[in-house]
Amino acid sequence: VMNIDIDVSGIEACCEYLKQQPNRAKAAIKSATGRSLTAGRAAISKGIRSEYSVKAGTIKGAIQMQKASSGLGGVLKVSGRPIDIMEFSPRISRGMISVKIKKARKLLPHSFFVSANKAGIYHRVTRKRLPIEREFTLSVPQMGGNVHVAEIVQKRMAEVFSDRLEHAMVYGRGQDY
Repeated sequence: VMNIDIDVSGIEACCEYLKQQPNRAKAAIKSATGRSLTAGRAAISKGIRSEYSVKAGTIKGAIQMQKASSGLGGVLKVSGRPIDIMEFSPRISRGMISVKIKKARKLLPHSFFVSANKAGIYHRVTRKRLPIEREFTLSVPQMGGNVHVAEIVQKRMAEVFSDRLEHAMVYGRGQDY
C-alpha cells in the first residue's frame, strides 16, 4: 500500500475567510479534495508509465478512490498483485526471451515460453525438469512507491488542492455547493 501525505497549508486562511459561511467552506474543501484525488490518480498513472512500460488500464484497475462522503478527507488506495511478465511486450527470438519492463529491453536467459494450457513465460525452480513457475514482476503499489513517482504524485496533488481551494474561495461565493 502506498501512502501519500499532502501539505494543506492555507486551510486556516480558507476557514477564516469563509467563517461566515461554514457550509460553503466545507463544500469548497470537499470539492478541492475530490479534485486533488482525481489529479493524484492521473499523476500516479502518468508517473508509473514514465518509469515503466505498463498499460494505463493495468494501473487504473489497481487504484481505488474514495472521496469524502461525510468528512473532509479522501483516500487513494493503490493495491494489487505482481503483474504477469506477459504484460511487458515479450519477444521471443532464437530461443531467448526479452521483455520491456523499464523502457529498455531485458533478456530473460533462463526463461522459456509455454504455449499449452496456461500460456506464458516460465522458469525452472530447480535443475530438474519440474517444477516450473510462472514469471511475474513488480506490482502497481511497488511501482508507485518509486521515489520519483511518489514525488510527482505528492507535488501534483498539493498543487491541485491549493488551486481548487483558491478557486472555490474566489469564484464560489455566490454559489451554493
